[in-house]
Amino acid sequence: MDVANWCIPITLQYLHVKGHQDNDPQHPLTIIERNNVEYNKHVKVYICNHPLCSTTLATPEFPVAQLHLKINGKVICQQFLQAI
Repeated sequence: MDVANWCIPITLQYLHVKGHQDNDPQHPLTIIERNNVEYNKHVKVYICNHPLCSTTLATPEFPVAQLHLKINGKVICQQFLQAI
């Protein structure tokens, strides 16, 4: 029998968590916000130690995303002044 059938059904819910909420010491963080802060720390360590720089990969274009610039065929989605 498939092990997944023995598990309790799980319902997933996706929530947007605003970033950098830990910058305000007057704002008590919820469990979800604390988890987001902790996750961001792990992501930063991974990115800083990974041998492949993310700028070597193509950035996908999303119609509903924030401002993107396309310079010489490369999509720029942050640090616009440095890219120019």
